Amino acid sequence: MPPNLLNKVAELTTNHFGDMQRLSTLVRSAKASGADFVKVQARNVETFYSQKELSLEYKSPFGKTFRDYRNQLELSKDNFKYLDDLCRSLNIKWFASALDKVSYEFLMTTNCYAIKLPSTIIACLFGDGWSKIFSHCPGPTSACFAFTGGVGWFSL
Repeated sequence: MPPNLLNKVAELTTNHFGDMQRLSTLVRSAKASGADFVKVQARNVETFYSQKELSLEYKSPFGKTFRDYRNQLELSKDNFKYLDDLCRSLNIKWFASALDKVSYEFLMTTNCYAIKLPSTIIACLFGDGWSKIFSHCPGPTSACFAFTGGVGWFSL
């Protein structure tokens, strides 16, 4: 695909609820709607939240604790492989927001087109500045987007 001045992104986040059929429907709908990319998120539940938060009672169709709920919503390594295979078969690219360092490191091992580093976690991931952010990016065939809307320049 030649570079476009405008690429359309279908933001899926966790709207798949960990259900691969639902994820497939969302990706196929994005492709049919003309999206160039689908975007999901990656979050390691055990390191992103405190053990206290995870053990809180939380009513959901997925269990009785907040851990049960969050684990259902997040894509597993196998789910990311499924997403990659699906996107390749449909000829649509995918990328993900890395919401913690563990997830960022995992995404570096995948075939994602890009990794989005949300402003809310840049300082946590790379407290020593921009050069370190971009030295960790995937490589010449991939991209790394750093969003700074919620982080002041000097806090990096």
